[in-house]
Amino acid sequence: MSKTVTVILARMGSSRFPGKVVGEIAGRSVLERIIRNLKRSVFSDSIILATTTLEEDDLLAATAEKLGIAVHRGSDTDVLGRLRGAIDPVEAAAVVVAYGDNPLVSEEVVDLLISFREREALDLAFMPGLPLGADAIVFSRAAIETAAAEARLELEREHVNAFVVERPERFRVGRLAPPLHLNHPELRLTVDTEADLDLLCEVELELDRRNRPFVLDEVCALADDMPELFLANADVQQRYATESWRKSRSGEGAR
Repeated sequence: MSKTVTVILARMGSSRFPGKVVGEIAGRSVLERIIRNLKRSVFSDSIILATTTLEEDDLLAATAEKLGIAVHRGSDTDVLGRLRGAIDPVEAAAVVVAYGDNPLVSEEVVDLLISFREREALDLAFMPGLPLGADAIVFSRAAIETAAAEARLELEREHVNAFVVERPERFRVGRLAPPLHLNHPELRLTVDTEADLDLLCEVELELDRRNRPFVLDEVCALADDMPELFLANADVQQRYATESWRKSRSGEGAR
């Protein structure tokens, strides 16, 4: 397996829910849960937090360092440039991108995608059909370097997948079907609003009552057993970088 680095893109700023990255679920912040989950990956060799140089993000950097992962700090608006800067000193052929508002990102998903990308020699691999907030993206290093060098549009600098996804004639993009037990595209498990965080706190409480851990497969099993619990944030509208990415994630426009 080629050497792989995982980069967590996270910052305190948010138009909908500032500080969501440090929102707590049963005493652990969203960021801490993400880091702990990703540390269980078998195929990812290292983890880097890519946050901003803003003073408000000092707390995130301190949290990452406390948990033993490296930190790169860069622009708050040029996210693609920040990602490129994070991988610059690392020797890795593949890059997993995880997001700071997805506390249920799963090491199982990450490892499946790392293997899939390498097997199919892809520039970008993702897994549509997962709950929103459970996904990660795996890039080839070359795709990130090309995008960072050539992307000019503000949207392409802010959303790291946009340049690659919008150019199918240049980049090999692959979609991997999720394992059956994780195939829950109707679930919203990201933290983009206070309602999202409140729901995940309720989910964690219910799992704790059942002596079950707060991890993705257990949450999906709970959704099968108690679907009504997951309706609290069902009306929150998700924002996508591009229409192509929305269609790809939902299964429309499959190729």
